[in-house]
Amino acid sequence: MNISELSKSDLVKYNEELVFKYLKEQNYNFTKITGNRDKTKYEISANNEHYTIKIMGYRYNPNARGNYAWVKKQNFDLNEYHFLFFVLYY
Repeated sequence: MNISELSKSDLVKYNEELVFKYLKEQNYNFTKITGNRDKTKYEISANNEHYTIKIMGYRYNPNARGNYAWVKKQNFDLNEYHFLFFVLYY
């Protein structure tokens, strides 16, 4: 699979698959939180522990000047989320 050829929505789905695979290996259950504008918000749980997470990603662009990955403050409210899973494609 060539990551650079994936559409933005396909990349989001691929990010989810990678994170879900990792969480499953760690024995976490996951549920997508719906009903809001944020399409990357999930609840994970294991052993009576519950966390709200966000999944984001960045695709490295060799033609861009100053490549770095960052998350805007308004996209990751510290009061709303416990963890951020950030997938970086290089």
